Amino acid sequence: MSLTALAGGVIAALFATPASAGFTVPPNAPGQYAPRDECSAQPGGAEFLARLKDAAKARDAVSLALLASPKVMLDFGGGSGRDEMVRRFVPGSDLWQELDKALALGCAFDKDNSALVVPWFFAQDLGDSDPFGTSVTLGKAVPLYKAGSAKSAVLKQLNWQLVVNRDTDEIGSPFIPVAVIDSDLVGYVEMERLRSPLAYRLRAEKVDGKWQIASFLAGE
Repeated sequence: MSLTALAGGVIAALFATPASAGFTVPPNAPGQYAPRDECSAQPGGAEFLARLKDAAKARDAVSLALLASPKVMLDFGGGSGRDEMVRRFVPGSDLWQELDKALALGCAFDKDNSALVVPWFFAQDLGDSDPFGTSVTLGKAVPLYKAGSAKSAVLKQLNWQLVVNRDTDEIGSPFIPVAVIDSDLVGYVEMERLRSPLAYRLRAEKVDGKWQIASFLAGE
């Protein structure tokens, strides 16, 4: 085997192996934060995710609530319970869209706490990054523009990477000034192509052999 082929195999294995297995994941490497499914391999995980996606697709609040714990947390102000979940997930509620977005971004298995976490990104180690000022770019080729306009020059195509949101006075602009972590790149990204680690996420825990939604929350 050539050294080039050997090196390629090592790199492929590095990206395919979780950091917890003893390998060092390159900081903010292209594609590092792309969604993946670690949950379907868990006993009952695939069935739970399928039922969750079916409930979301049908906009069926009752079916969603039946997948939840009786004490499911819905905010940090005391909102909880299946009945409250049904009241909040009414037809047309933005919460359905938030659930759709989260489900589209994969599922992580939290080994330390034996929990399923949606989206996958929320359960990842962001290093020293401040979650309040950090975002992940959503896609394999997210344009980093030189200025806050789609007509501006594209400096780089970002691939599921972390960026720091920079201060701006451009209130209402669909573009956010950012700096790409672990690089010298600075520019603008469309707001819709960014996601905060503190956006809505779902956590499920196993109770009596069945996965239940323990929380669906945003913020910290």
